[in-house]
Amino acid sequence: MPTRPDTEIERRFLVHKVPADLTLGEGRLVADRYIPADAGHCYLRVRQDGDELQITKKVLKRDGDHSQMLEYTIPLSKAEYEALCTVPSKDVIKRRYDHKIAQGTLQIGVFAQALSGLIIADVEFDSHEASELFVTPHWVAAEVTGDKRFAGGELCGKSIGDLAAALAEYGITVAHRGA
Repeated sequence: MPTRPDTEIERRFLVHKVPADLTLGEGRLVADRYIPADAGHCYLRVRQDGDELQITKKVLKRDGDHSQMLEYTIPLSKAEYEALCTVPSKDVIKRRYDHKIAQGTLQIGVFAQALSGLIIADVEFDSHEASELFVTPHWVAAEVTGDKRFAGGELCGKSIGDLAAALAEYGITVAHRGA
């Protein structure tokens, strides 16, 4: 069990449509439950990622900077996970695909249910320098790393319609979204 948090250095991108020529495989179901349900931006997440069950607490490393977070993650047993699932939460469901690139792994999240049509790609880095050297794939629509409206803790409890104005700021209309 971690006694110190990991530093998560991440960049996040909106995707119009996943290119047909990307070989992604089946992906895996990711179910996130954000607690507490009445928070504006939730920083506590209970997650099922394929067969992995965990709880994660995220803390901003610098106020207002969502690109670097302190992340405390603890694996859960099935019984612990099920008990935490009884707590009121705001949920996000997506299918995640891992796409290998020269600089690491781009995780492509194709959202379901209320956020159906939203596609976000994330890539994590070992250092701030590596993050700055990252070459953005040509098929991403826009970088939203600094836009907290597209952070998981903000997306939970929202619908694709709730994001229409934010997506439009990046030239994306809800009507043509999809994988």
